[in-house]
Amino acid sequence: MTKVRRKKQNGRNTSVKIRGGLFAACLLAALCLAACAAGENSAQTGTEEGTVPSVSAQADADAKGAEEGSLAETSEGLLDASGQTPDQEPSDATPLSVKEMLVVGEEPRDGWVIAFETLNVRRFCYPQATVIGNFAAGQKITVTGPQVYGFYPVAGADAETGQQIEGYCSADYISLMEYTGDAVQLDVVLYKQTDGRWGDINLGESTHTMAEIGCTTTCFAMCESYLTGTEILPDQMASQLVYSGEGNLYWPEEYYQYYGTDYLVKIYQKLHQGIPVLIGSRRTSGSQHWVLVTGFDPGDKEIDSASDLTASDFSINDPGSGRTSLDQFFRDLPRYIKIAYYIGQ
Repeated sequence: MTKVRRKKQNGRNTSVKIRGGLFAACLLAALCLAACAAGENSAQTGTEEGTVPSVSAQADADAKGAEEGSLAETSEGLLDASGQTPDQEPSDATPLSVKEMLVVGEEPRDGWVIAFETLNVRRFCYPQATVIGNFAAGQKITVTGPQVYGFYPVAGADAETGQQIEGYCSADYISLMEYTGDAVQLDVVLYKQTDGRWGDINLGESTHTMAEIGCTTTCFAMCESYLTGTEILPDQMASQLVYSGEGNLYWPEEYYQYYGTDYLVKIYQKLHQGIPVLIGSRRTSGSQHWVLVTGFDPGDKEIDSASDLTASDFSINDPGSGRTSLDQFFRDLPRYIKIAYYIGQ
């Protein structure tokens, strides 16, 4: 589903800075130490300690050294996870959807570092924990279990010594999709909100139609079609969403809304994790529009840090026009609002 090409795997990472008093820090450390020691894996998604990443002093510091198959009893004997009895030839498995691939269980699986330079490996699952080593940008590692407070338990070769280390890395900088370079293009279907099959339907109980104000709904349909590996048309998507009486959309809980000004970094990370990103902006007149970011390709430009990212590097699916790049979008709608992306249940 993800098409990539090889480019320089060098660059810098961003992280977060945790604020709070000494008491709060000590209490947090104690709680995380207990959780890590007991192996209590939380299914939270997001960033370190549940906060959002920003380009900060802590980010710059961490940038350069930063950061199913059981047997089932049946009346006819045992079936393995593929539905076959042990003496049967295995049948072809149904390919996993992107959503299914994003779920990490107890079994180890491959992961890739999507930091710009190096990614810190910490002894425990919180940002102030001791750094015990680091992984190189683009390095293949092993994710050894589910997330714990926004960190993945990981194992791999230290970038400096080559020795095997085990610890925790921020989940923001780990991709479960194979990383083979900077450029990435997600194979997302393109829907138009004005399509005659659904353009005239009303959104919720409002009098407004899909063609008029359904850009966000159409983006969700494109995104969910890609993430689930199924066809979800905009009218079907509308029946699953909730609207106000005026037709305004209530955001689904499994999508995180991010307002940070370093949104290009976040989009870059999410695309390399196999997740399309919704982005909204306003015209100077005040009206807003939403599109779906589906790809990144810097051409021959080297991406060595977050400052190297520009809107022209990103491709979009625009449900309301023929625009195909993020810089075209911002030329017409220059007032950025926010981005939103799938984080799971």
